[in-house]
Amino acid sequence: KGCTITKIGNNGNIKNESNTAKQYGSIAGLIVVAQESTIDIAYNRGTLEDYSGLYMGGLTVNLIDTKLSNAYNAGEIVSNALYTDDWRSYISGITAIIDGDETTIENTYNIAKYNNKTQIQETCYANVLAYTQQENLNITNTYTIKNGFKAILEYPDSENHQISIKEKTKEEMKQQSTYSGFDFENIWK
Repeated sequence: KGCTITKIGNNGNIKNESNTAKQYGSIAGLIVVAQESTIDIAYNRGTLEDYSGLYMGGLTVNLIDTKLSNAYNAGEIVSNALYTDDWRSYISGITAIIDGDETTIENTYNIAKYNNKTQIQETCYANVLAYTQQENLNITNTYTIKNGFKAILEYPDSENHQISIKEKTKEEMKQQSTYSGFDFENIWK
């Protein structure tokens, strides 16, 4: 809580093999929960593999009143979940959940590959955010690969949202010109 995290990355694979009913797990490429924090210049290139079935986030699982900027996920996300006791399983390339009213996501992109081996009927995939009840979402200058999943899956209707998420093809995601507003001189070298 209350941290500033800069220049953090993951190239390793993360695996949660717990699959019992009482051990709901959450795994993330970087941080499971960030509260009242700032995360800047971050990435995940590792594979996330989970058997527990609840929440998976390419970068984070839950952002609570946190700013996430200049970050990307290029890792594979593998869901092998067997049981969630009537819960939904939320899986997303950037973050699974946003709580609080002050969370901001900007200058991010997701090119994750999703591999669904789950036996859970309600596995919910999204490219940027899977679930929130926040009524003033602030997700800007964010890009994701076109893959058939929604950028944001479940969120309330509100006129207060500031959302700018662009879906691009695999080829477009390889072009620097796609990322309008990214600082390629100082950050994205």
